[in-house]
Amino acid sequence: AGFKDAEPALKALGADRDLAQRVLATLLALRVFETRYAEREVEWRLLAAKARRWLAKQKVIVPGGFRSLEAWAGSLKGA
Repeated sequence: AGFKDAEPALKALGADRDLAQRVLATLLALRVFETRYAEREVEWRLLAAKARRWLAKQKVIVPGGFRSLEAWAGSLKGA
């Protein structure tokens, strides 16, 4: 029934709610592509590259000492 830790995750990004929601949704979409559709990477590779470029430009905190937003998102429960 959806992502369980959304509120704490949104706050951890240290951005306004709208941006935090868009960042989190992008991170979760990347995770779905990589975990559920890995065998179809040819189909989503360019989209993922564009998403990663967009994420890199956003003014958000990488929470909890993780090396990247994607590493942090991978640690979230329910993601």
